[in-house]
Amino acid sequence: MDTHEQTFARLMFEFLPGEIGDLERLIAAREAVFAGMSQSEKDSYLGLAHFHSTNLLNAVLDSFRTLHQLVRREDASVVITATHNGIAALLRGALEALAIFDWLNNSVDVEIRKKRGYTINYVNLEERGKYYRDLGDKENLEGSLNMFAQEKKVGYEKGYLADLTDKNGKVFTSLTESLPDSTSLCRNFKTPKDLINGAILEMYPGMENAAWLFRWLSGLTHGKHWVNKYEDNGDGTSMRKVNYMFLNISIMTINNALHAITSH
Repeated sequence: MDTHEQTFARLMFEFLPGEIGDLERLIAAREAVFAGMSQSEKDSYLGLAHFHSTNLLNAVLDSFRTLHQLVRREDASVVITATHNGIAALLRGALEALAIFDWLNNSVDVEIRKKRGYTINYVNLEERGKYYRDLGDKENLEGSLNMFAQEKKVGYEKGYLADLTDKNGKVFTSLTESLPDSTSLCRNFKTPKDLINGAILEMYPGMENAAWLFRWLSGLTHGKHWVNKYEDNGDGTSMRKVNYMFLNISIMTINNALHAITSH
C-alpha cells in the first residue's frame, strides 16, 4: 500500500466518522430551526432556501456514510470494496451538493438569498414536472405543472423572472438570479495545500481551486476515456497512485469547504 493509499485508509477510519457525526448534528440543528418556523416563514423563499439547503447537506452525509461502509479492516489490512470510479461518483455528488449549498447561503444580501431561494425552488419544480412527464404519471404531472405555473406567476410579479429575446428574436423565460453550472461553483472552493505541494501548483496553477477536481470526478463517474491517461510504468501503479491522491484531495476539499461554509 503506497502513501496515497495509506492516507485514504486513514481518512476512512480516523477522519470520516467524525465528519459524519458533525454533519448529523448540523442537519439536526437545521431541521430543528425549520420545524420552529411559522408556516409563512417555511413558505417564504428564505425558508425554502433553508429547506433545500438542508436536503443538500443530507446528500453530502449520504455520500460520506456510503463511502465509509465501502472500506473495512481485515486483520492488519485495509480492504476497499469499491472501484475508484464508484468512489468518485459518491464524492462528485457530495462536492456538487455542497457547491450549490454554498451558492444558496454565501450572500449577506437578503434579497439575493431570496432570489436564490426562488431559483432553487423553481429549478426543483421544473425538474419534478419533467420526471412525472417521463414517468408517464399524468395525475402527478398535472399537479406539478399547476404548481410550476403558479411559481412562474409569482416569479414575474416579484421580478425573479423576466422575458428575454435571443439573437433569433425568440422570446424565452429567464431567471434573474440563475443557478451557475456546478464546475463554476466549485471554483469557490480551495483545495488543501498540505496534499498538493508548491511544485505541483507552480506546474498546474489551476489545481488551487476545485473546478478541475469536479471535472476529474465527473470524468471518472461518466466513463470518460481521458481521465486515466497518465504516464504509467505498465502495471497500473502510477495511475493507482494518482487516483488515490486525487480522491484524498476530494475528501479534504469537501471537508474544508463544509467547515468554512458552516462556520459563518
